[in-house]
Amino acid sequence: RLLEPIQLHPAVQSAHPILRLKTIVLSEPQAGRPLEILGLDLLEQAEGLAGTSSDDSAPFQSKEWDRIFSPQAVFLGRDLAQQLKLQVDQSFMIQIDGKSVELIVGGFMDPSTIHGKRLGAYLIMDIASAQWMFDRVGRVHEIHLVPRQGVSQNQLVQDISAIMPSPVSVRVAAQRNAQVEGMLKAFQMNLTMLLSHRK
Repeated sequence: RLLEPIQLHPAVQSAHPILRLKTIVLSEPQAGRPLEILGLDLLEQAEGLAGTSSDDSAPFQSKEWDRIFSPQAVFLGRDLAQQLKLQVDQSFMIQIDGKSVELIVGGFMDPSTIHGKRLGAYLIMDIASAQWMFDRVGRVHEIHLVPRQGVSQNQLVQDISAIMPSPVSVRVAAQRNAQVEGMLKAFQMNLTMLLSHRK
């Protein structure tokens, strides 16, 4: 309910919903380790990627999309995967809200950039899959906004605050927004690489 009016607001260039979930690894050798699931709109990040492979005319195969948007699919950094002793297509168990859940490694994040390293410390899931999987349908923890050219952050806060219900807080968080924007761009690049190399 909150996202659509924000996305349609003339002052907003883009709006990125984010779901954050605390979880505990159940599988050895890192059983008991706390990790955070970061739910991102992977469909939004994947738009326009069909022309980024070595063969620009070749559409991605349906199995590649199935891999990304599988309700159990997670993406993580190679360092984290090594610590958890995980490979692509391997399943592992986590605990969230007192329930045991099986997840499957869909791919690894490229650690070559600082944003890739930061993103690789999370378990990345498609936000819709995470909402469904963990009974959070319709819920988000944050919506990171990018103002249109010529719109100041303070003006954006004022405009969006005016259309939000009272429990919702709208504030400027420039440093964190920049980090998230970099993470989203890093994920788009990594998603491109993943799809290209999985052909």
